[in-house]
Amino acid sequence: MRNARTGIEYSVKGSSWLDRTTAWSRYMDVADFVVPTDNPYLTPTEYYTVFYKGDLRDGENVLTRVQSACVLGRIWGLDDCDCNRQLLTGFRLIEREQNGLFVYCSDDHGKGVGLANHFRTLVVEKFRGLNEDDARAYLGLKDARDYKPVIVITDHFGVKGVRLLTNNESKLDIFRKYSIPAEQVSF
Repeated sequence: MRNARTGIEYSVKGSSWLDRTTAWSRYMDVADFVVPTDNPYLTPTEYYTVFYKGDLRDGENVLTRVQSACVLGRIWGLDDCDCNRQLLTGFRLIEREQNGLFVYCSDDHGKGVGLANHFRTLVVEKFRGLNEDDARAYLGLKDARDYKPVIVITDHFGVKGVRLLTNNESKLDIFRKYSIPAEQVSF
């Protein structure tokens, strides 16, 4: 099947690929979501984990969080990384509403520049005294995230509009580009 908005080829094997789980066992008290056990509607090279709560079909203004992977925050638990707080806050807010979509982009380290370049950016931040965006610019790196698969996922679940949990207003443009109404919900 071809996604009409993005042109991405994908297939869905049916509802058997859905499984009920708790958002990462480490956070069992956070939220109970339905989670695909695999992502058959994306190409094999894309790594996205989808958590959702409630009935999203024909959903207008669905609370949605799209979060990139962060080795520093998730694995090493660095205090100056905001990713853990954003992840937990996203889960908790969706749980509170009993309806929402959380897409975890496992392959988007450092705004899509890759793990090695993410580390290079951090070194430049520390030793040049720059913020993350300026450090990436110093290295000639740009935000390389591709959100087309997120649009495929949104379409798959029948979401017609999102309230996007983000502090980055430019993420709204991605949804709007594909005619999905989007409004910002700041953390």
